[in-house]
Amino acid sequence: MTAAAHPWRDARDHGPRVDIRWHFGGDAANVTWHGDDSVTISLDKTAGQAERRCTLQHELTHLRRGRPPIGVAAKRAEEARVRAEAARLLIPFDTLVEAARWTSSWHEMAEYCWVDYPTMRNRLATCTDEEAAVLREIDGERHP
Repeated sequence: MTAAAHPWRDARDHGPRVDIRWHFGGDAANVTWHGDDSVTISLDKTAGQAERRCTLQHELTHLRRGRPPIGVAAKRAEEARVRAEAARLLIPFDTLVEAARWTSSWHEMAEYCWVDYPTMRNRLATCTDEEAAVLREIDGERHP
């Protein structure tokens, strides 16, 4: 079984490049890039643990990919790539299959995988053809 990403450990392992702070309410995360390519990530303390985990992984994926591109279209494309990559890191396919076998809704699947619903939705939306076929087969077994 492939292990899911552990964003808190990853943030620690980035060392001084990542400083995590907390705020109350508002955006799920605020990210400040500094001149030395380090970042400060401020997470919403009122968000649930799964949402904070997903948000942190999303922002760490941005950090790993480098500074955001310039231009609206380029930023949108980069954001879509980051959402897909973060979802794949948090929900390996074997975990997704296990969740599909034991749950009855996407919301339950998200809870099973310890992610928020938008991350689960992104993971399902970016399945490969082979992955989608396996998930359809599981769904067919449950709902013949």
